[in-house]
Amino acid sequence: GSKMTDFCNTSEALRDDHGTSIGSLEKPPGFVFTLALGKKSIVNSSAGGSHAGGPFKLITNSVMRNIHNKALVLLLLINTSLAATTHAAAPAAGPKYWKWAPTPPMGWNSYDAWGTSVDEKQVLANARYMQEHLLAHGWKYIVIDARWYDSVSSFDDRDFNRDRANAKLFADEFGRMLPATNRFPSAMDGKGFKPLVDQIHAMGLKFGFHMMRGIPRQAVRAQTPIAGSKFTAADAADTKSICGWCPDMFGVRNNAAGQAWYDSCARLWAAWGVDFIKVDDLSRPYHTSEIEMIRKALDRCGRPIVFSTSPGPTDPNHAKHIFVNANMWRIS
Repeated sequence: GSKMTDFCNTSEALRDDHGTSIGSLEKPPGFVFTLALGKKSIVNSSAGGSHAGGPFKLITNSVMRNIHNKALVLLLLINTSLAATTHAAAPAAGPKYWKWAPTPPMGWNSYDAWGTSVDEKQVLANARYMQEHLLAHGWKYIVIDARWYDSVSSFDDRDFNRDRANAKLFADEFGRMLPATNRFPSAMDGKGFKPLVDQIHAMGLKFGFHMMRGIPRQAVRAQTPIAGSKFTAADAADTKSICGWCPDMFGVRNNAAGQAWYDSCARLWAAWGVDFIKVDDLSRPYHTSEIEMIRKALDRCGRPIVFSTSPGPTDPNHAKHIFVNANMWRIS
């Protein structure tokens, strides 16, 4: 919005309680904030990322457009301080997937504008805009938010249980979610997101999507086989573990069948060329075993896929665990 644009095109000096200058907050166009703090070391909330002396780039969210300038500065300083504390307690040499997102990924998520109703045409229009105007400044991720596998999806996620309970979701013969072809026509004939991903990659961008924790209830009821295993969906499902606001999934049990389910999903995402996965209903409440199973599945799939958890805020009591299992997690 215009308020945010005006806000971004200003610069403000940062001073400590004694009035001593400690740097400046430069706010260039494009909603990218550069926080320069001299020789201070700043660590972002993306696992393994730190910058000493150089600029630290952050992306704002549209919900922050009305926050006062100085309140935003304070918020940034607090967040980076907390992240630095977490990073200091971790081993210096981390797992290889930390390198997949050493700084916070910069990009676009469909939720704020379309809720969960976005379609292929709208995604490509935003991808083209990013390629033409933002790619040169480091923006590169195009991320489709929730319920892309339903032919009709409410804008407001508070309506899911009322409007879409027991809806027939698009899936393959192994129960894995496929894009709804009325919204994503390139996914026809079981192609999944591969044709769309190829178009995104051809623009020099990266592709990701939102996924709910768990295994589809429709697959469990049908006892659908899990790809590459001797199990069915019913063997993997924890039918007592459900999301309070989305009727699509049951939780996944911490057993061989559960791991086989997540492994099969990650293999499919890798075959599509996915670069980023945001898994919801995972971190609040905190599902330790499913986070670990997803981590294992991604590590085995043969492709670097950035792993982001949602919703937030993630309880700081789980800081050490999430730090070594995910690339990103919610702090608000």
